[in-house]
Amino acid sequence: MHDINVDFFETAEDCPCDILIEGLPGVGLVGKLATEHMIEELGAEKIAEITSIYFPPQVILEDCGVARLP
Repeated sequence: MHDINVDFFETAEDCPCDILIEGLPGVGLVGKLATEHMIEELGAEKIAEITSIYFPPQVILEDCGVARLP
C-alpha cells in the first residue's frame, strides 16, 4: 500500500460537476455521518475512495460482530 491511495470508480470525465464532499471519521463519526447525510440528500454518488496510512486507525463494529472500515 502506498502512503496515500486513491481508487476511482468512474473517470473524471463522467462527473457532471466539480464538487467534493469529504467526511473523515473522528470522535462519534460526526464527519462521516454528516457527509453520508449530505450525499443521501443530494443524491450524490461515490466516484472515488481515498485510503492512507496517515488516517487514524478506526473500524466500525457491526451488530453481527464483523469489523469494517468507516
